[in-house]
Amino acid sequence: MGYADGTTIESFESTDGSRRVDIIKRSDGTARFVEMVLANDEYAGNYWSCSHYSGLYADAATARADLFEVIHWLRRE
Repeated sequence: MGYADGTTIESFESTDGSRRVDIIKRSDGTARFVEMVLANDEYAGNYWSCSHYSGLYADAATARADLFEVIHWLRRE
C-alpha cells in the first residue's frame, strides 16, 4: 500500500488476515504507523479501511516500539 507522505518500511498482518499495520518513514526522517482493517461492501467487495492513525515519531524505531503498546492484537500474537 502506498502513502503520499512516505514509504512503508515494515508491515505486520494479523494471523487471520483481517488487520494490518504499516510503519511509514517520511522524507524528513520522522515516522508514523497506520492500522488497516479488512472491510466488505456488497458492491465493491473487500477493501482496506483505516482504523487507526498514529501521530508522528522522531524515527521509525520509536514508532515501532509504540505500535506494540497501542495496537492490541499485536500484543497477543
